Amino acid sequence: MTPNVTWGDPTMLFSRIKKSRNEMFDREYEFDKIVSAIKDGVPLIVVTGIRRVGKTTLVKVLLNEIDTPGVYIDARKLWSIHANISPNVIKKEILKSLSRV
Repeated sequence: MTPNVTWGDPTMLFSRIKKSRNEMFDREYEFDKIVSAIKDGVPLIVVTGIRRVGKTTLVKVLLNEIDTPGVYIDARKLWSIHANISPNVIKKEILKSLSRV
């Protein structure tokens, strides 16, 4: 008899967001590129890509592990609130998020 195991959201391959770099798989290059950009003083970094490749995990792990204040904005939530994400909407969300840092 097979035990009944619940993994969380059935649409997600892994229901738990990773919290540390050693839990990630094959993202060293991207992690190092973002850290390098931060050290070089790049003021805004946007991570884009196709769905379900680990963008959220990469950013959240990075924000967890670096000693630099940062802001994570989920554009999907902005899109669900606003029909069109204008630069003004993004600016307001960044300022709102920065006020919490």
